[in-house]
Amino acid sequence: MARTSKPKPPTAAPRARARNTTKTKSTNIRNTKKAAPADPPAGIARRKPASFPIVGIGASAGGLEALEVFLQKMPPDPGMAFVVVQHLDPNRKGIMVALLQRNTLMPV
Repeated sequence: MARTSKPKPPTAAPRARARNTTKTKSTNIRNTKKAAPADPPAGIARRKPASFPIVGIGASAGGLEALEVFLQKMPPDPGMAFVVVQHLDPNRKGIMVALLQRNTLMPV
């Protein structure tokens, strides 16, 4: 009895390797110049960039515990400002400052 073999499926063509675009002569990221910022409208003073980082932290109403742990781990003078935004009921009196202040030596 002669055995018939099943035809093999065609093999996929080898994939082309991606070019390394970081070593091209025409692109030099370090030497690109940024455009000068536009002048502000009349009557508006140009602000200087902050001399320290400003970090935004957002949390839901259940995020108080995570904020407390974060503040407990931070040094008293971290060299940056933190802006805490928490989703709370706007009709209730907020005591967030007092709750956060008890966990850090940083001013809140």
